[in-house]
Amino acid sequence: MKRIIAVLLLTALVLGGCQMAMAQEAAPAATPTPALTGPKLRIAVLDIQAKAGGSYKVGDTIQEMIITALVNSGKYQVVERGELDSVLQEQDLGANGRVTPESAAKVGKMLGAQILIAGAITEYTDISSGGGVLLGPIVVGSKNAKLAIDLRVIDANTGQVLAAEKAEGTSTTAIIGGGGTVGTVPVGGVFGNNEPMGHAARVAVGKALDIILANTSAIKWTGRIIKRNDKEVYLNSGSNNGMTVGASFTVFSKGEDLIDPDTGLSLGSQEQQTGKITVTEIKDKYSIAKIISEDPKLTIKAGDIVRP
Repeated sequence: MKRIIAVLLLTALVLGGCQMAMAQEAAPAATPTPALTGPKLRIAVLDIQAKAGGSYKVGDTIQEMIITALVNSGKYQVVERGELDSVLQEQDLGANGRVTPESAAKVGKMLGAQILIAGAITEYTDISSGGGVLLGPIVVGSKNAKLAIDLRVIDANTGQVLAAEKAEGTSTTAIIGGGGTVGTVPVGGVFGNNEPMGHAARVAVGKALDIILANTSAIKWTGRIIKRNDKEVYLNSGSNNGMTVGASFTVFSKGEDLIDPDTGLSLGSQEQQTGKITVTEIKDKYSIAKIISEDPKLTIKAGDIVRP
C-alpha cells in the first residue's frame, strides 16, 4: 500500500514539474521598454468583442488586460475607460463593435487620440482530457486552453488600419483527479488544478502589446494649442503625458481636410507653419509654452497643431 501511495505522490510531483515547464515555455518574453524622452501617444482601446466561446465578459477582461499592458509599457497615455464609454455610446460603437474608417476618425477626434485599438476574440478553447494514465481510482489527464485575438491598430486621424494581426496564446496543464480511497487513505479532488486559460490570455495579450508597439513606434506625437495669452500658449499635454520643460515644438495651422473622392476617407489636411514654441511650465494635464518665433501673416492661435 505504501508503494502505491509513493507512486501516486511521485506522479503528482513529476506532472507538477511538467506543468511548470510548460508554463515557462509558453510565457511571452518580456518586451523591453525604450526610454521615453517626449510626450506619449494618446491611445484608446475600443471594446473587444467576444465572438468565439466563453461569455461576453471575456471581451471586457481582455480589454482591461490590454489597457493595463499599455499603461505598464510607459509608452502611451491611455484614454480612461469612463471617457471612452461616453464617446462609444454617442457613436453607437459600444454594443455592436462596428468600426468604420469614418467612425474611427470621429472617435479619435472626440477623444484627442492618435491611435485606436479594436479587436475580437476569434478563438476560445478550454478543453479537459483524461484517461492518459489510470492508477487505480486516479485518472491523470490534461487541460488545454487557447485564446486568439484578431487585433487592429488604427490611425485615429484618418481611420486607416495600420495593422491587422492575430495574437494568440496557448497553455496546457497536467491534472490528476479522481476519488475514492487507496486502502484507508482517501483520495479525491484535483491536484495541480491551475486554470490554463488565464495563462493563455496573458500570452495573447503580451503578443498584442508587441504588435501595437511595432506598428506605432514610428508615429510621432502631436498636440494642440488650447489657448493663447499674449506671448504664451497652453498645450493639451502635461506631466500625465510625459511633457518636459524645455521641449521645443513647431506649430502648424490646420487647413482644409483632403478627402478621397472614391473612399470618402481623410487623407490629411493642408498645413502651414506658423511658428515655434518652447515649454516653460508643466501642470498635470496641460503645459505652458513661450512663443519663440511667429509668422506675422499666420499668427499662432487656439486649435493649431503642435509637433516635435
